[in-house]
Amino acid sequence: AGEPELVDAPTEVGRAVVVQGENRRSSGEETWHAEILMPQGRGNFIPDRVRTMCIRGPHRVDKQQAFDDARKFDAAAAEGDTRAVKAVAGQMIRGGTRVP
Repeated sequence: AGEPELVDAPTEVGRAVVVQGENRRSSGEETWHAEILMPQGRGNFIPDRVRTMCIRGPHRVDKQQAFDDARKFDAAAAEGDTRAVKAVAGQMIRGGTRVP
């Protein structure tokens, strides 16, 4: 799959990317966050298409940290388990390491 890329939005299921977010309101600093599309449930509304959900990591002012988050998403997604990816995102949001 290779290294995560900086793009406008994820397009490939199970592959994390980094997306530029809105600037921080308090300081105007640029932000980035990791996003990954994962399969959602078992129901398909459109034949031959997988229903997906977008899982996002927290906004980061350090671009490298967002790329690190994307690598964690990719590692969790290796088995195709959406719950594992959501758990990683929850850990990031609830209190992982962050750069102020």
